Amino acid sequence: MNRPTRSFLEIEAMPPPGTTEREVHVRARADDFAPETLVFLLRETASSRNTALFERCALSLVGRPGLQGGWVSGHCEPIIRSVGRTLHDKQALDDFRQMCYEEMFSAIRAGRAKKPFWEERFGRALKQLCIDVLRSVNRRLDRFEAAVNRVDPEAMELETDHSMSPDDGLFQQVLGQDLHAAILRLPRRQAWAAYLAWIDVRPIESENDGSVKNIMGVTARAVYKLLREAKQRLAADPQIRKYLEKR
Repeated sequence: MNRPTRSFLEIEAMPPPGTTEREVHVRARADDFAPETLVFLLRETASSRNTALFERCALSLVGRPGLQGGWVSGHCEPIIRSVGRTLHDKQALDDFRQMCYEEMFSAIRAGRAKKPFWEERFGRALKQLCIDVLRSVNRRLDRFEAAVNRVDPEAMELETDHSMSPDDGLFQQVLGQDLHAAILRLPRRQAWAAYLAWIDVRPIESENDGSVKNIMGVTARAVYKLLREAKQRLAADPQIRKYLEKR
């Protein structure tokens, strides 16, 4: 392994693997270890199924949410924020961070033989992973927008969900072409969620590949938050207000 000198020395100074002394040593010093050392330890503890020590090292690598917002300590947040700087919406950044962490831990669990670079140059490995995740998110958004632009609003027939409350069913009173146009004026992620849920009438929480949460690659909770925000913006849209005023 072509480890950084700091990481090499940290690993050399540890007591033998599997001993109580090693676990005490790691717990006491984890926050000061180089990220490459933490990846080494995460792989070691995953292999030995030492879940508690794995979680301790993971916290030192990732950091912790701060009381005043933002993240404290760790080695990941500056890289994630740098790559995701175009994501001005907090929910979008939170979703992006979550996707990056899922991919990062998948790479760590893949092991040294398949993914050695994570123990050699952690910062570069994480930055490239974040770039790939962001490209994937943007490609999905671009495909969504291309698909929406091919739809003929005049031919749209919106399904009515009679289980909705009057407030929830508010936008079912809106003509298809007006709702279609108003949705496209929303911020991109809100538009994506609203179109899938209200125009395509896709299930939100289902585990199948065609559900809103799986198409968007986020949690159902994130989808509902986007839909709430979309509903608020739509209610203020002049094209939609004319329907509300008739109620």
